[in-house]
Amino acid sequence: MSEDLTVKMNAGKLNIRVAAWIVYNDNLLVSQFPDGTISLPGGRVQLRETSIEAIEREILEETGVQLGTPKLFAVIENFFHDKDYFHEILFIYRGQIPIQPTYNGQDSSSQKISWIPLTQVNELKPDILVNLSQIVEIDKLHHFTNIEAR
Repeated sequence: MSEDLTVKMNAGKLNIRVAAWIVYNDNLLVSQFPDGTISLPGGRVQLRETSIEAIEREILEETGVQLGTPKLFAVIENFFHDKDYFHEILFIYRGQIPIQPTYNGQDSSSQKISWIPLTQVNELKPDILVNLSQIVEIDKLHHFTNIEAR
């Protein structure tokens, strides 16, 4: 098993992550965690793994199905504090998956994968993800910086 790209440093941590923005019939695929947090499905890139390989692996692990036609959609530089200071680079891919009411991947005990209406996108964490729902030019790569209040 490879190591996740989380680098511990004196002043904090560097994370390299991927997430998927999958929309079907005005619904968005999300991960819901036991603490109530809702975010996009995805996770950390592993050492010697490209971001596209990582998103394909993460979606398969979390949903049990293959991600089809992944395309890099946005990059978010995310700065936040959660016990440590984090500097995170998040690659977000668009793509398709087989449509099912529920998904049961390897991670189903730690998160629930489901669909929410796009009108509820403001429930996503981090808050910057709401900006993705406002993008009109989906074939263009978009870049955002998120600095959470400390």
